[in-house]
Amino acid sequence: MGATHTIKADDSELQGKIRALTCGRGADTAFEAVGLPQTVKTAIESVRKGGSITLIGNLKPSVELPLQTWSFAN
Repeated sequence: MGATHTIKADDSELQGKIRALTCGRGADTAFEAVGLPQTVKTAIESVRKGGSITLIGNLKPSVELPLQTWSFAN
């Protein structure tokens, strides 16, 4: 599938490692497959401005989305 690096989601240095691997930008894409508020938040924090997030999981009937951290495409 093309992946060249993996980082455990519970790594305390997750965001720093993502930024280091992407020259400070953030990931182009995140796939969130759990559906818990914290994993959705982690996906949002991990992508670059204009990146994409695919929400697959739905363990909770609803999750909070911090809209001020999102950059919506037209």
